[in-house]
Amino acid sequence: MGEPPWELLRQRQAQCFVNRRAFEMWLHLLTPLRWFAVSAGTLLPLVAGAKILGTPALLGGQYELVSSLCALAASAITGLHAALKCEEHQSECRRMIQVYLSLEAAYQAAEALPDPQIEEELRELEAKFEAAFSGARAAAPTRFQRRAEQELRSSNLAVT
Repeated sequence: MGEPPWELLRQRQAQCFVNRRAFEMWLHLLTPLRWFAVSAGTLLPLVAGAKILGTPALLGGQYELVSSLCALAASAITGLHAALKCEEHQSECRRMIQVYLSLEAAYQAAEALPDPQIEEELRELEAKFEAAFSGARAAAPTRFQRRAEQELRSSNLAVT
C-alpha cells in the first residue's frame, strides 16, 4: 500500500460513526413503539376479559362494544408486531450498533499503530467492515443516515 492509509482509516471510521448513529436514532424511535405494541397486546385483552373476571361495571353500559374493540385492537397490534418481525429487526439493529462501534474504535486505534502494522491491520479491518456491511439484516432509514452525516459534519470527526 506504500504510504500509511490514513485517509482510508478516517473514512471508514466516519462511515462506522454514521452507520452506528443512524441505527441508534432509528432504535430511539422504534423502542417506544415496541413498548406500546407489547403493552397494548397485554393490557387490552385484560380489559376485554373484564366480564370473565366479573367486573364489567368498570366499562359501563358499553361493555360488549369496548370489550370487542379492545380484543380486536390487541389482536391487530400483536399480529402486526409479529408479522413485521419487529423483535428480530430491533435485535439486529442493536447488533449492528455494537459491530459499528467496535469497528469505529478499531479504525481509530489503527491510526496509532507503527507503519508496518497498519497495512495488515487495515486488511483485517476491511474484511470485517465488508462482512458487517454485507451481513447486515437490517438497515436504518435514509433520513437517519442523513441526520447522522450532518452530525458527523458538525463534529470534530469529519473527514477533510
